[in-house]
Amino acid sequence: MKRKYFNLLWQFGAKSLQGKSFSTKKKEYFVKTLVSSAVFGTIFTYSQKYCTVKLDEGVREVEAGLAADFEDGSMKEVQVGPQKEDVVLVCKVDGKFYACGSKCSHAGAPLVKGLLFDDKLYCPLHDAAFSVISGYPEQGPVFDGIPTYPIREEDGKLYVKVPKALKLKESMPMGKQTKIDHRKFVIIGFGPAALSAIETLRQSGFGGKLIVISKEENLPYDRTLLSKNIYKQTPESIQIRDKEFFEKHDVQLMMGTTVKYLNIDLGIIEIEGKDKIHYDKLLIATGARPKVPMISGTGLQNVMTLRKVEDMEAIKSLSKQSKNIVIVGGSYIGLETASAIKSELKGDVNITVVCRAGSPLERGFGSQVGKAVQKLFEENGINFVVNEAVKSIEGGGQAKEVVLSSGKKIPADMVLLGTGVQPNTELVSHCLRIASDGGIYTDPFMRTVNLDIFAAGDVASYPFWYTGERIRVEHYSAAIQQGSIAAFNMLGRNVPNDAIPFFWTRFFNKSLQHIGNIKDYDKTYVDGDLEKLEFIAYYIKGNQIVSAAAMNRNPMLMLINAAMELNVLPSASDLIEGKVTLDDIKKRVLEKRGKLKCKRDVCCKKNPLL
Repeated sequence: MKRKYFNLLWQFGAKSLQGKSFSTKKKEYFVKTLVSSAVFGTIFTYSQKYCTVKLDEGVREVEAGLAADFEDGSMKEVQVGPQKEDVVLVCKVDGKFYACGSKCSHAGAPLVKGLLFDDKLYCPLHDAAFSVISGYPEQGPVFDGIPTYPIREEDGKLYVKVPKALKLKESMPMGKQTKIDHRKFVIIGFGPAALSAIETLRQSGFGGKLIVISKEENLPYDRTLLSKNIYKQTPESIQIRDKEFFEKHDVQLMMGTTVKYLNIDLGIIEIEGKDKIHYDKLLIATGARPKVPMISGTGLQNVMTLRKVEDMEAIKSLSKQSKNIVIVGGSYIGLETASAIKSELKGDVNITVVCRAGSPLERGFGSQVGKAVQKLFEENGINFVVNEAVKSIEGGGQAKEVVLSSGKKIPADMVLLGTGVQPNTELVSHCLRIASDGGIYTDPFMRTVNLDIFAAGDVASYPFWYTGERIRVEHYSAAIQQGSIAAFNMLGRNVPNDAIPFFWTRFFNKSLQHIGNIKDYDKTYVDGDLEKLEFIAYYIKGNQIVSAAAMNRNPMLMLINAAMELNVLPSASDLIEGKVTLDDIKKRVLEKRGKLKCKRDVCCKKNPLL
């Protein structure tokens, strides 16, 4: 019986290798290993391209190709298991080999389609970046890093050790409160900036008491998903960390709590209905709230704003009961929500977007891009009224129609106000400097005029080194970055905010990415085809490219990001005249070898400068 079983295995193994371009010796090795796996219980996975050498206690070592096939700065996907998703990325950086996860920890985009500069690996979709050495996230809409795996070279071949089950993401090491650290840090607000600061503090060895005060009852969630494909999102699906996470890392949460007064002279926070709290360092991360236009009717029952998870649930419910929906405002929130509702409800709903400008997104991206986006929406059944303001919203108890400045009336069963946000600075307006853009005035270290108080996220106004102007950025990735920078500097590590702001929006399965800050520009240069929505738009002030936007040109915007970080973008005239191409820009970036190395893990371990 045993001999018959072995013969069957041998025949199966030999048949499975028919047509493979392996040597007789290697084929014999495979078949013998297959037979021995049946006898001794070992597991062997075969790949036409790479061979598994060994599996020991859930870890297998996989042959990952020849070292000679890799140029410095290159990366390749390697199949390490039988399933399609069993893939790791092997990279060569400064003559050394590294292996890491092949997917972005944010949305699972294949990182091999991104860019690798030094050890920094850029995701092609949302500007996330990771160190291929440590796995630490460097920037973007991410809190988790990517897994890294041991890799070695022997006789010109590469071997990677991987677990039986690969992970998409990896939480970075974090500490807890200690008995010897008597410092007390307090964070007011609980959005992405606050969460980023919490994780950075604990990753950096802060062992003091860490308190979070939040008006909301919800734990931090991915706010970008509130308006994107809202019907497939739930409060649970967009939550970033659970309650056990904060308990594990000794973070005291004061949810549903309102701060009554802030005494910066004494370093005391007065809590409504509770005791006072003393702080050594304080982070203000109170975010922003929807800006409601000063017109009649905004308080009617079916007039909505979208900022919180409760708003998403209300819109999800009301939209299904509505035949006519009017969206006031042609910016990100309004357009994303219009796209999500129309994609779900299709012909069952009529949607009209009212814009003050001549086209949606025009104030941010100019009329050329705005009109191209408008055409996409119109092709998908969205109506636009442009160059019009809303005079009032009429109805008895519930909105029935939207009245425009021209006198035109639009029937409405639901109205969404996508008219921007305003920062929540009321708590500190009596004691901290407020910038002209409405944010809390900070230096490049996210430090306010009071050296023990920091600000981050939608509420912070800081100097943007690339253009020399002061900006306040209302983007998710920027909030995460600023929360991290503030945390480093609460610890005295003097880490400046040198990030280039990045933003993306998505509608009807098309993504529009933006890098830089479109605040003040003279002209726009478009490279590509606006009709096909395949382009890069450059925004120019004087002869400087101050920002760029792109659709369907991945990962070129990440290249521009890297060039802006290094300050090696060409003049606008050289780009327009064709004297410098994107390939030339990439060469400029590569010439700055070593200048784009990931810094987060270093900053986490950096000694404070006191």
